[in-house]
Amino acid sequence: MSKRISVFYDDTDPLSGDHLGFQLHGDRACVSVGNEFDQIERLTGQLPPSVRDLVDIAAGTYVADLFNEPDSRMYREFRITAKVRDIDVWKENNSTLNTALSFLTRSPVHFDFVNGKNDQVPAIEGQDDFRLKNVICFSGGLDSYLGVCKLKNEKDTALVSHYNHGSLSSLQRKVSSRISRKIASKHFQIFVGQGKNERRRRDLGPQLNSLQSSRSFLFLALAGAIAIKTGAKRISMFENGPIALGIPYTPSRISTRTVHPVFLDFMERLLHKIPGGENISIENPFQKKTKTDILLNQLEPVLRNVNATCSCSHMTRVNLMKSRLSNSELRKGEYHHCGICIPCINRRISVLCAGKEKWDDQYLIDFLSEYPFNDLGSDSMSTEAMLNIQDSIVFARHFREDEASDVFERYPELFFESNRLSPNEALKLEQRWADQFLDTIQEHAGKRLKEDLSAPLEN
Repeated sequence: MSKRISVFYDDTDPLSGDHLGFQLHGDRACVSVGNEFDQIERLTGQLPPSVRDLVDIAAGTYVADLFNEPDSRMYREFRITAKVRDIDVWKENNSTLNTALSFLTRSPVHFDFVNGKNDQVPAIEGQDDFRLKNVICFSGGLDSYLGVCKLKNEKDTALVSHYNHGSLSSLQRKVSSRISRKIASKHFQIFVGQGKNERRRRDLGPQLNSLQSSRSFLFLALAGAIAIKTGAKRISMFENGPIALGIPYTPSRISTRTVHPVFLDFMERLLHKIPGGENISIENPFQKKTKTDILLNQLEPVLRNVNATCSCSHMTRVNLMKSRLSNSELRKGEYHHCGICIPCINRRISVLCAGKEKWDDQYLIDFLSEYPFNDLGSDSMSTEAMLNIQDSIVFARHFREDEASDVFERYPELFFESNRLSPNEALKLEQRWADQFLDTIQEHAGKRLKEDLSAPLEN
């Protein structure tokens, strides 16, 4: 049974049914949304009502995502009631928003908009000359860093980052500090997440959904707000093609569609309906490339900073994992990659395949040599590592060994409609990734992993 999520409401507001109420702003807010308006408006001037609504709706959706875990059947539903400033815009675009977020989160999303949100804030003038051409969604990961460097000849570019914990904020600042200000003139960092207040924790509960499948909606809403106010016509979100597609490796896995071409189409359409966003385009220049493809032609000045970026989905728990490993004395480095999550596995293999391992970060667990993980001293880590490696290999082998018709039948998510990428282009992209992945493992893996790599493939 899904929760009714009431965004921008006080707990005392009358809402029927079982609902989880929270405010995004004010002293009684259950959720902290940092200084997203202040930081942007200091430079750009006050955001129009519909743009403020966009940022609030995205922040509310993200937090609703955090506190709405799937049930035992991996099902969940979002019913979000939100007070807005410009209700006409959101009623007109309610269907587009519901469809876009249902696709992104793989869960039914239903918005109800209520008129009456008023901002008691003084007018802010901003800087009249603060104009931009490009806004880049910057996560601090390898692809987003390489994407920023790709635009080295562009001018008037700003980075926008979202973070929900201090470690990620520090990493983003560290990576952005190594990017020339000739490339990116400004870095906006916006906090959205659960506050530290005891009442907030008590009201919302301790359990968080770690997948954060709606995070790219928040990223693009923040980028869209900045683009509208600064006249930028392009928003870039860099993600290699296979990860952008987010095809689940097995039916039991839930993968994200953060930069899926269909979602980018939806989001671009939504921005075009907001006053001032009519001419903004959203692009992923890496849509047709694997991570190996992106790395192959990078020069040393760019590669020097690769080890500062983080791709790990377990970044916040790496130090805890170190303390639980049996040979912890050997694992006290400053690196921030666990080595066994799917993003770590893909990053490690891609860097090796491109011949750039000299520049990479270290990994807490070296899956190539430690497989089948008999010496980790943690059953949960060993199980997670084995499943991730084996599922990755089986997924890659189906793309390498099966007929195209069988692959499309096995992975129906290859069928989608977007001018950005066709199903056949998506298939060839995944096949190229599979060849790079499997050939690199075969070259660098230990004996046991090589044996399992060549085991018969079950249907």
